[in-house]
Amino acid sequence: MGVQGRAPGWLYAAVLPYFKRCERYLGPPSAYRGSSGPVAFHQGHPDGPLDVAFLAAGEQAGYPSTDDVNGYQQDGFGCWDMNIDRGVRASSANAYPGCPPQGNVARWTGVLASTLLIEGHHVIGVELIRRREPIRI
Repeated sequence: MGVQGRAPGWLYAAVLPYFKRCERYLGPPSAYRGSSGPVAFHQGHPDGPLDVAFLAAGEQAGYPSTDDVNGYQQDGFGCWDMNIDRGVRASSANAYPGCPPQGNVARWTGVLASTLLIEGHHVIGVELIRRREPIRI
């Protein structure tokens, strides 16, 4: 394990470039956001009076506000990002539809992941439900 029990290579600074590479942030430029990737994101806006009241209540209770929940200051009240592009949920699956399976990776549809299989402190597999039948991998 790495720093404070984290997996080596998975610290924020190490994975940020990969998130930025896949992201097409439709908001203002930021050191924490990508702008030319295939997965679109934009910041939500308080659309109604309850949204505005909720954000104001957080500030009145003494919590910080944040303009970007994935930016420098993640703690606080603010609007969540939305990954919707032209009315459709933007996702890696939509952004990379032609990616063939690599090595030991397969793509299944119509499958529900129901249980993580744990041994000690490690996940060793997953139980899936496919066509109403459990499958352990």
